[in-house]
Amino acid sequence: MILHPAVIALLTGSLLVTLMVVYAAFWGWRIIDGWDLQSGSERQLALEKKTYLVSTLMAYTFGFQLLSFFLFV
Repeated sequence: MILHPAVIALLTGSLLVTLMVVYAAFWGWRIIDGWDLQSGSERQLALEKKTYLVSTLMAYTFGFQLLSFFLFV
């Protein structure tokens, strides 16, 4: 049963989603920890660029989860 193609697809998708969320959470924590709205330093600009990475990863995560939902049903 676990070697059924649909089950393998769901497990692989879940693993990818988990990895993306962990990576986004790591960068999200670093962004929150180092955020200084008053600063215009190089570090602040790099953190602002990382916010786009985190939001893109989360958008892909939600998209994969939506596809997994339709595969599951």
